[in-house]
Amino acid sequence: MQVAERVIDLRERRLGADESGAGTARLAVWLSGKQAAEHVGVSWPTLRQTIIEHAIPHVRLGRRWKIERSVLDEHLRQLAQSGSRRV
Repeated sequence: MQVAERVIDLRERRLGADESGAGTARLAVWLSGKQAAEHVGVSWPTLRQTIIEHAIPHVRLGRRWKIERSVLDEHLRQLAQSGSRRV
């Protein structure tokens, strides 16, 4: 997926746009790295390595990592279905 398509996809997901183009306001819940690790139930270094290995979308703001909770949950669901033993 090209960068522009990814940006549009993320924007539509955040705004909750439906097929008619009219959106319902839906704010994404962003977690810090430590919050995300606590949400998943693992240490931050373990989650950070999983994010890097499996290319889970995240944003880096300097040294801070931000992960959208719904994106993290979806990727972890996919990892669990694939039979991965890590996170």
